[in-house]
Amino acid sequence: MGYKKIHFTRHAIDRYRERFPAECKNKTDGDIRRNLYVLACNSKPDRSFINNSRYMMRLYDQYGYDLDFEFLRYENLIFVAKKEENRRVILTCYPSDNWIFGKRIKFKKKKKASKEILNYLLTN
Repeated sequence: MGYKKIHFTRHAIDRYRERFPAECKNKTDGDIRRNLYVLACNSKPDRSFINNSRYMMRLYDQYGYDLDFEFLRYENLIFVAKKEENRRVILTCYPSDNWIFGKRIKFKKKKKASKEILNYLLTN
């Protein structure tokens, strides 16, 4: 990415601490900011997130329609940033393995139909 001026909101720091507790153990906010800065500088833009219209509408409703959003990916970390004139402001972050556009995926096991129900359906 190579941006020199990157600002992290308090919300982004809190979400990183909440969603990546192993990386934040025994670290101060300053240490976390420095770590996030390095990760953000090494991340690459990922425009595929812009195709999720429901999430983009939520971002626009929350932050305004005149902003230009950017999604940055570094390995399993996704940053949501807004572009400003001379800097990027990181609004929040998600782990990419089990989060899709601001909504946590909950995998549910499907219930198997009982043999009695299957027999009934097959015979009728």
